[in-house]
Amino acid sequence: MAGLLASVLLQDAATFCDPDGFAETITFTPRGGQPLTIQAVIFRSVPQAIHGIADYENVTFIDVINSATLGILGNAINIGADTVTFSGRIDDGARDYIIRQIVSQDHGMLRLLVS
Repeated sequence: MAGLLASVLLQDAATFCDPDGFAETITFTPRGGQPLTIQAVIFRSVPQAIHGIADYENVTFIDVINSATLGILGNAINIGADTVTFSGRIDDGARDYIIRQIVSQDHGMLRLLVS
């Protein structure tokens, strides 16, 4: 059953990260490795509560396929060292973002906090 669930989640992730749908092309660069072009859904400037303070800051999340061949494999991410490159605003120039945290993951997708 786990194999079937993993297969369905991966297929759903591929549909969600289709560049003709929601996804954008970004570059993932592992620390000391070669850049890879992948597809990601980018959530820009999401208001997030600051722990212990009655205020908010804007953060950016990306959703990518959890796969070594179609996206980024979750257990291969070097938090604080690997980067992704994309435009901070739509139609703006691209810049590097450091992967700060794996927020969530399953057999299909990873949600990453970047800054």
